[in-house]
Amino acid sequence: MSWRDWAARNILRVHPAHDRALTNPIYRFGQFRTGITATEQQATPAQLVTDGFAGVQATATRAIGNRVSDLEFRVQEHIRAEAGTATWEDNDTHPLLAVLQRPNMLLSRRQLMKVTSYWLTLTGEAFWLIVTNGAGATRELWPMSPRNVEKLASDALPVAGYVFHGDKGETHYSPDEVVWMFDPDPADPFKGVGVVGPQARDFDAGTFASDTVRNHFRQDATPKTVLKATDDARMPDPEQKNAFWADWGNRYNKRGGENVGLPAFLPSGFDIQELGGASNIEEAKGIMEHLRDTLLMASGVPRSILGDVVDANRAAADTNRLVFDRHTIKPQVGLICDALTHQLAVPEFGVDTRVVVEAFVSDDEDLRLREEQQDLSLKVRSINQVRQDRGLDPVEWGKDPIGSFSDQPYSGEPGANLFAPSEQESGPDDSDDSSDEPMQEADEELEAEQEEGRAFLVRREQARIAAHFAPEAAWSRVLQAEAEFIPLMLSNLRRVFAGQKALTLDFMAKNEDLLRAIQGGYSRADLVEQLFELEDMTRLFDVLVTPIREDVFKKSGEAVLQGLGKPPLLSFQEAAIKTMRAQGAELVKLANATTKAKIRRTLAKGIEEGEGFEKLSKRVREEYKTISKSRARTIARTEVGHAVTSGQLEGYDQSEIVAEKQWNSALDEKVRDTHGGPGHLMDGVRVALVDNFTLLDGEQAKAPRVAPGGGRLSAHNGINCRCFETPIVEGDQGI
Repeated sequence: MSWRDWAARNILRVHPAHDRALTNPIYRFGQFRTGITATEQQATPAQLVTDGFAGVQATATRAIGNRVSDLEFRVQEHIRAEAGTATWEDNDTHPLLAVLQRPNMLLSRRQLMKVTSYWLTLTGEAFWLIVTNGAGATRELWPMSPRNVEKLASDALPVAGYVFHGDKGETHYSPDEVVWMFDPDPADPFKGVGVVGPQARDFDAGTFASDTVRNHFRQDATPKTVLKATDDARMPDPEQKNAFWADWGNRYNKRGGENVGLPAFLPSGFDIQELGGASNIEEAKGIMEHLRDTLLMASGVPRSILGDVVDANRAAADTNRLVFDRHTIKPQVGLICDALTHQLAVPEFGVDTRVVVEAFVSDDEDLRLREEQQDLSLKVRSINQVRQDRGLDPVEWGKDPIGSFSDQPYSGEPGANLFAPSEQESGPDDSDDSSDEPMQEADEELEAEQEEGRAFLVRREQARIAAHFAPEAAWSRVLQAEAEFIPLMLSNLRRVFAGQKALTLDFMAKNEDLLRAIQGGYSRADLVEQLFELEDMTRLFDVLVTPIREDVFKKSGEAVLQGLGKPPLLSFQEAAIKTMRAQGAELVKLANATTKAKIRRTLAKGIEEGEGFEKLSKRVREEYKTISKSRARTIARTEVGHAVTSGQLEGYDQSEIVAEKQWNSALDEKVRDTHGGPGHLMDGVRVALVDNFTLLDGEQAKAPRVAPGGGRLSAHNGINCRCFETPIVEGDQGI
């Protein structure tokens, strides 16, 4: 079947509509669309790829390609937790991610991304060929140079197919066989426009200037010196000239002449004169620098990125890197990811899948420092809060916000305020007791009114706190905290397990000989124990999980203080920091112990069945896939709940007004019998803030999920626990 027959059969034909606004545009079938191009404004892709990759433009294009190739792909899925709530989460085991990381047998991800970036920068277009496994699943991705690809249009579609012109003739591809990435041309939205085309004149001028300099040094025949004859000079014959030149070369040759550095004797009647032949080069230099800056600006590449450091200031270098990443790299990477999402991920895996890259745009450090200084000057944050944000330990003198000598605290006590009248400033002492009686009565009435007002304010504040910490309101905040933090914790835990999987497979590859020895019964080495002794197996939790737990702890404690009418600034005391670190270490130990047992069990089973290295590696991959899916969500829910409760307990303690705490249950069929199931025996139980609850199976608990001392409850009482605690404010039994 010919390409024209295939197109006629498979490409949608839209009948003309009566309404002009609904009439589809007409595209010439089989014609390569050229947009605004004639020959002066936009070169062909072949010219752009071959001629454009030269000089300054080549240097800029290479810098962009190198940066783009450094970025790692992420495949995300749209997870809908509840009605009306959804979030994008990384899937480190997604089959598309494996293809993007290893696109084909020859090119790595880095190489494919680099050449793709080259093409997008120069021509505004890049093409990837999709190779499937025969069942519709993508197996390989191959680059196709824009200079060899022709786009075909039909009466119904602007791009109805592609033709690849190669050494062996033409190969036709349908639209779903090619990923087309392009930066749209404003004059033709179905054609890409790169950097070189719109800057063709500047590029050509720079090329001409460079050729001028090159030709000068290649063809310049201007001698360095000449001998100028005077009126009485006698011209030598040819033999004398040749002998003179030979003798001069032998004497004054700079590498081995006999008289180097000594003055020369000239024949009688001759003067020596030095010539200069680079005057036109100085003129070309300024033009070349101007054209260089123009092309770099058009490419979005600061000179410091190329190693031409104009300003040695570190701030200037960081700014240039930020501008480069945000305004040059991010738009190009966005074009690539959008094309992969809509033309590859969505057709194969559905609309809930997308392709992105890791976060790479650095924070604006200058803006962060200005915000930090503003918060300090306005007393929004204390020194210790700033130190915590910077990853530093707190200091004794950094608990309170920075103030000035004009800040005078007012305690409410007479004389405590500098501006309150002192005893010496009061009026003269009147010894007439009769005149004091009316004043005393007025003072007593005023004091009674003030006391009644204070009592009213206390009752109103108690009512507000009671409503705020009512079980229904507290349960609603628990759900909000879970919706905010569990997806982030879940995503990072999956990244932890993906990292541990990579470490495990790498460790197995490095110890393949020992695996064979174990299979042969010649070794008793515990490889799994050695694996989990690696520092990186633990460090993954510290880097990805610990910051989330600390953030949850801090926000939960500050929310409690605000609800109790206290300043919402949680003071991180040494004991609290020590407890949080101990909890983090305990999480790593528990999680790694379970993972270790699973990996040991699956390896033991594979070795027992005599499987080779490849099958054992496959077993490990499948085991980590199961771990990531089944355990990550359980750990995320439990850890977020534990951090929330721990932060709230710290807030109760720092408020200094909470006398008791109350155990509350979700009161549904999922609640454990020992926590208040059908009989609701734990629901509503109160104990002093410093005391522990006693669960129905006898285990002591500081609060739901939290053991005495701040650790975790046993697995059967702590995992997926859905209980929560509320405070009982001192002197108020109605809460």
